[in-house]
Amino acid sequence: MPTKPRLPRGIRNNNPLNIRLSSNKWQGSIIPSTDSEFEQFTSVEYGIRAAFIILRTYIRRHGVKNITQLICRYAPANENDVLAYVNRVCDLSKTSLNEPLRFERRLQMCTILWAMHVVECGRSYYSLPIFLNVYDKYFYVPPRLSNPS
Repeated sequence: MPTKPRLPRGIRNNNPLNIRLSSNKWQGSIIPSTDSEFEQFTSVEYGIRAAFIILRTYIRRHGVKNITQLICRYAPANENDVLAYVNRVCDLSKTSLNEPLRFERRLQMCTILWAMHVVECGRSYYSLPIFLNVYDKYFYVPPRLSNPS
């Protein structure tokens, strides 16, 4: 009798960007984790939320300016084929290698994280609208209306 194929670790952990265990106290994290290397979340929404927070931190605190810098930091060469990872994310997200990253650019951030999940998990398990919904719920700041005086 054929066995069912196992889902990728990131999908089983509700952590589609394979965030490593750390001292961060992520909202929605499962404590203690039964995975010795990667965070586990109670829902994929929390896993995606944590990935957005990491992305925002890289851009705002660590000066990451483009996809190449992002992937080099997120998926280091000692564990990944960085060039292949960068090229795949650029291709899937329709973003150029050196396009400036801005966390406030909702569609840019969502397509990049969606593309990264495809690379991390081997294929798309979640649609772009799921990433857009998480961004909107936790990070979207509506533009201020000018005050006509």
